[in-house]
Parts: sequence; C-alpha cells; structure tokens
Amino acid sequence: MNCLNHNCLKINLENEYFKEKLTEFYKENKKLKEELSKFKNYSKSTTAVQTDTIQLSQKDYKTNSTNKCTVCKTNLKQKNISKNSSDQSESNLEKYNQVNKKSYVKLCEMHQNLLKKYEDEVNSNAVKLDLVNKMKVELDKYESRCKFYENEMNSLRKKIDNMHEIELKNKQLLIDLESYKYKCQSYQENLKLFDDDFFIDIENLKNNYDKAVKLNNYYKKLLEKNKIQDVKNKDFKIDEFGTNQNEKCSKIKQFTKEIIENL
Repeated sequence: MNCLNHNCLKINLENEYFKEKLTEFYKENKKLKEELSKFKNYSKSTTAVQTDTIQLSQKDYKTNSTNKCTVCKTNLKQKNISKNSSDQSESNLEKYNQVNKKSYVKLCEMHQNLLKKYEDEVNSNAVKLDLVNKMKVELDKYESRCKFYENEMNSLRKKIDNMHEIELKNKQLLIDLESYKYKCQSYQENLKLFDDDFFIDIENLKNNYDKAVKLNNYYKKLLEKNKIQDVKNKDFKIDEFGTNQNEKCSKIKQFTKEIIENL
C-alpha cells in the first residue's frame, strides 16, 4: 500500500512507466535478435551456395578439360564454365547486397521509429513534469490557504466559546436581577404594611419612653428618700404600651435588620 505523498506518487508513476518501457525494449530487442539470426542464416546459406557453385565449376572444368577445339586447340567448356561461375557469383553477390541493403534499411527505419518514439516520450514527460511542477506550486498555495483558514477557524472557535461564556454570565445576571426584583417587591410590600402607622408608632414610643424615664426618676427619688439599699440605683422600666406595641417594635426591628443585612 502506497501513501498519498506527492514524491511517493511521482516515484511510483515513474517506476510503472519505466517498467512498461523496459518491457517494450525487451520485446524489440528480442525481435531484432530474431531478425538478425534469420539474416545470419540467410547469409550462411548464400555463402554455401556460392562455394558449392564454385566447387562444381572447378569439378566440371577438371572433368571437361580434354574438350578442345580442333582448330585453335583451346578448351571449349573452360570459358563457358568460368563465365557461368562468374555470372553466378555476381548474381549471388548482388542478391546478398540487396538483402543486406534491405535489412539495413529496415533496421535504420526501426531505429528511427524508436528514436522518434523516445523523443515523443521525452517531450511528453517534459510536459508532464512541467504540469506536475505547476500542480506542486498550486498544492503549496492550497496548503498555505488551508493553514490560514485553519487558524481563522481556531480564532473563531475561541470567540464563539467566549460568547458562550458571556451568554451564560448574562443569563446568571438576569436570574440575579429577577431575584433582586422579587426581594424589592417583597420589601415594598412589607413597607406598605407599616406606611400608615409607622411614624405614629415611633412618636408614641418616644412619648412613652419619656414618660417611663420620668417615672423611673421619680421612683429613684422615692427609693433614695426611703433609703432602701437593695433597690437603690436600680432602673425600673414600666411597660405601659401593651403586647401589641411590643410586637410592632419587634417587627420593625426585624424588618430593619433584614434590610441592612441584604444591603
């Protein structure tokens, strides 16, 4: 299993491409070897034919050397044999040259085709390499953009988290405000209970306190006159207000204490 890295993909593609090219080269080389072996076999066969023809010509010359002209006394078949052998050799040589020329032309054409194929492959590879380089540049740009957008997303996430915290704090403040409103309403209701009689009760308390102080002083003087030591210098507080007045005072004190504690 291959990774998706740019260099790894490029190397794998190049390896596959070179494997295919090596296979093609191997097939072409094998084909050329077969052609060359055929050509060698054909050359050997033509050479054998030439040698056999020459040997036969020499044999005929030896066997027919007695045939001479009656006039000039020259061998009649010697000229014919030599002429036939030279003609046969020239024709064989011409055939051999033609075969060699055809094979050479064919081989040159094959090499030219291979060379053209290699040039086309090189040009296409150059174009592909240029395209790959351009794609690499584009990928680098996209990578930088992705990093930039990732940083922006992280900053936005932080801002959203801060907004959630602020929203929670705001909700808590609203809850506290509602509780304070409820307390204020309860305080206002409690104040309404004491609005009518509050100042009257305070004035009565003040007057009754003055009366109690006067009575206390009066009883002190009586005690001093009678010289009662056990009860001398003792303060007597006379309650002339009744239970209702005491309850109202305790309520007012408790209400005032709650207001001070809550503030």
